[in-house]
Amino acid sequence: MPPLPPEYLSYTNAPEILAITGSFFTAAVVAVLLRCYVRLSMLRVFGIDDYVMTFATFCAAATFACFKIETDYGLGKHFMALLADPLQYTQFSKIVYVHSILVMVGISSVKISIAFSLLRLSTRRSYSCALSLIFQCLPVDAIWDLSLRPPPFGTGTAKCYSMTTFRNLGLMNSSFNVVTDVLFATLPIPLIWKLQLNTRTKLSLIVVLSLGWFACAAAIVKAIQQWYVLQEPDWTVHDSFNVWNYIEFTIGILAASLPPLKPLVNRFLETARAITSGICMGVRTISQYSYLCSMI
Repeated sequence: MPPLPPEYLSYTNAPEILAITGSFFTAAVVAVLLRCYVRLSMLRVFGIDDYVMTFATFCAAATFACFKIETDYGLGKHFMALLADPLQYTQFSKIVYVHSILVMVGISSVKISIAFSLLRLSTRRSYSCALSLIFQCLPVDAIWDLSLRPPPFGTGTAKCYSMTTFRNLGLMNSSFNVVTDVLFATLPIPLIWKLQLNTRTKLSLIVVLSLGWFACAAAIVKAIQQWYVLQEPDWTVHDSFNVWNYIEFTIGILAASLPPLKPLVNRFLETARAITSGICMGVRTISQYSYLCSMI
């Protein structure tokens, strides 16, 4: 490798990556904490969908921790700068491997939680894609230890999927994600419309539950980034695919956790109305007192 300029080696986009992922992670955690408060303190019912969503949130926390560790090992820098330190690149690849498994399990958990919420257990997933991700190389160590791979990468005999095959398997999994996102964003509409509720309440519930369409949009953008991932030689600078994957993950948590907050919102509105009524009563009393004084 030819010598690299100091400014090339020192450049990093890590703050932007952490700012984006951290913002979505924070929003998802706040929504889940409020959901747990409503279910445990107000309704005193904590269902299996809440347990699964809590597990998904822990996966989101672990995935964000992976982003942080990856930036410590060079994420945000130019890819050639990362390769300049083989030991650092090995550690970076190990974290990316764990990261990819965590986010896959987390997204699946979100969908399973939504399925339990809708009392529909049709959570078909592409488990072959999951196994392909875990065992993309045999032995698995060859994923992060390039010396185990055949030339030109190393001197070993490890067998790995080609990048094209691996990308296509990932796209197949992303397609399942988009389909299930569309289903879970659409299924609540006819279910809610059949409930014995007034039209205003029905429409408000449909709007909140339809936030899942934002997860659909993020999944589509992620799939586009995945298609072009092989054409981006400097992918470590922005890490667009993994960032959009995480956005899809956290928006799914957020969208699925907002509907259970309805009792909390109702309590807040009732408190606000009570405070407003009290203020209005006080203003009315003061006005009457002022009027009586003026008559004396």
